[in-house]
Amino acid sequence: MTSAAVTASDVHVATSDVVIDLSRFAATIDTARLDAAVIKAVKTNILDTLSCALAGSSAKAIADVAGLVRAWGGTAQADMFVFGGKFPAHHAAWVNGGMSHARDYDDTHDGAILHAGVTSVPAAIAAGQLRGTLSGADLIAAVAAGLEVTCRLGVAIQVDIIESGFIYTSLLGYFGATAAAGRALGLTAEEMVQAFGIVYSSVAGNHQVTRDASLMKRLQARTRRAGGGGCGAARSSAAFAARRGCSKAPTVSSASISTAASMPTWCARISAGASS
Repeated sequence: MTSAAVTASDVHVATSDVVIDLSRFAATIDTARLDAAVIKAVKTNILDTLSCALAGSSAKAIADVAGLVRAWGGTAQADMFVFGGKFPAHHAAWVNGGMSHARDYDDTHDGAILHAGVTSVPAAIAAGQLRGTLSGADLIAAVAAGLEVTCRLGVAIQVDIIESGFIYTSLLGYFGATAAAGRALGLTAEEMVQAFGIVYSSVAGNHQVTRDASLMKRLQARTRRAGGGGCGAARSSAAFAARRGCSKAPTVSSASISTAASMPTWCARISAGASS
């Protein structure tokens, strides 16, 4: 491990590195290069996620979490869905992701076995509001980046979701929401590498919440606030930190991303599948 910070432009490897590839993809995705069918699918996903948030706003515990965000207060940066009011972007993304996922009617990728919209959409919207100049085209590009990163990592995993002990919506959503928030903020490829590295230190989302029928399942998919919450907020926070110039651990590689997504047993299996 070197002491110098690693960037997307000065990493030279003999084989493709999934982290560098995903960082470049997420930072440069543009609706001008997307097929009409892809744009339509992303718009549908955004509308579906917002509809699920409306339905989920009355679900048990959501009003309590909304009240908690109100009690925290802070800088008015992004809207809380349904309940109204502006709050720090990572807090808004946290509660918005929770209500979007609360009733489990949100999108499902059968191959990846996860819900990608509930992490990508709230993160992109909150980050876009924080930036203040996000166009509709950039919102679509940001959400597309998040959906693609989350689902591509998901289909690369070769271990059964029950066997793994982790919920892929939250575990992999950390990376997808980071991609979405990063694209919405206009991160460069180098900053996106930093953001992925920062969020890698926070990934989580075990299956105990489903085994115990815990309402924390609704929180895992949310954007996490600094120090706790759900994957969406941590991802947003990672993108915000990278934008400010915070750096990750010196090396984030395919192996480290695959360790986060797969834990010790499946380390390195994700790289080939996610890059193909």
